[in-house]
Amino acid sequence: MGDPNHIIAEGFREYFQAVGNKIDQAYVSVTATVSTAAKEVTGWFGGGTATVSTSTDVTNTTTFSTNLGQFLTPTSNNQPGGPLFKIVNTTTVSQKTEVSVSGKVEGVDVKGSHTTNTSGKSVSNTTEVMAGKTQGKAQAGAFISNKKSPDKSGTTSETTVGVKASYKVSLPAKISVTVGVEAGIKLK
Repeated sequence: MGDPNHIIAEGFREYFQAVGNKIDQAYVSVTATVSTAAKEVTGWFGGGTATVSTSTDVTNTTTFSTNLGQFLTPTSNNQPGGPLFKIVNTTTVSQKTEVSVSGKVEGVDVKGSHTTNTSGKSVSNTTEVMAGKTQGKAQAGAFISNKKSPDKSGTTSETTVGVKASYKVSLPAKISVTVGVEAGIKLK
């Protein structure tokens, strides 16, 4: 029989590692997107609008999250298995088609959208509902989204819940720049 202190410590490490893996699903990201609009059609109905748009987007996203699950997994020489925090920077160029409906419900701005992004050979579909406040070119609110994208084993589905804010600036030649910040948790 081994040292009981070691067995207890190992049990707690496994418990904290499992909790750490759940905490790692929370994130904060900062995004900057430059869009060149190809076409946009907007229709008005009752108290809202429906829009279909296509654009070419260049998006740079920096995401910050913890890395507790890996950090609490010791290596063979009893060192942490990775850094405590994870910072990921991604840049994508994609063709985007978005269908959205927006309006007010009890004074709250509500928007539902379905977006298809094509980047190289990869296609992803995101459905999102957001409720909050839109003031001119700025918007902020709570959201829930579901993103489906292909991977080696079929299709991956990821649901995210959180809050976000963004500001959009329109430039000549159908170009716009949007800067946003988002905080959420990825539910699997």
